[in-house]
Amino acid sequence: KIQGVAFYGHYLLASRSYGPYTSELLVSERDSPSRILKRIKFPPYLEQIVVVEDRLAVLFESGAAAYREKANPVLANVLLLDLATLLHANKRPKKIAATKK
Repeated sequence: KIQGVAFYGHYLLASRSYGPYTSELLVSERDSPSRILKRIKFPPYLEQIVVVEDRLAVLFESGAAAYREKANPVLANVLLLDLATLLHANKRPKKIAATKK
């Protein structure tokens, strides 16, 4: 179920969540909303999203009193994420080799 929609430049961002299951942020172009460019996994209960300058504010329903007992993890705060990093990050972060001192 789509929970929230926001716009950033030529992108349309939609949060999708269904209860205790993994949530997603769907990224598409404004002109082609049905063509998903990127799917970004989020913890369960992702709800509202809003663009604040160059950041995405995300709110989770797991922070509500009614869900705190059954949600894992419980995210009770608004998270601010850098949109440039979020939209252009590779699928997996690069591993950084440990250096010996």
